[in-house]
Amino acid sequence: MAGGCRRRAPRRRRHRRRHALSDAGAGDAATWLPPNKAYRCEYAARQVTVKAAYGLWVTAAEHDALQRILTGCAAGAAGLGGAG
Repeated sequence: MAGGCRRRAPRRRRHRRRHALSDAGAGDAATWLPPNKAYRCEYAARQVTVKAAYGLWVTAAEHDALQRILTGCAAGAAGLGGAG
């Protein structure tokens, strides 16, 4: 039984992530961010990667939001690197 629960757990996490992302609708990083703050760096990085890969445009507000998020991520990573 316990093994069955473990196998289902990743599906539950994916479902929660899909549900959270579906709340975004047509929003962008300027109007919507994942509720899980720990996921925001990954979300912002993926947004930049996808938009660059497909040549998608970015509004000034979205650019500023992504820049703010990613700058915070870089600062946090630098803080972790310096602590070790």
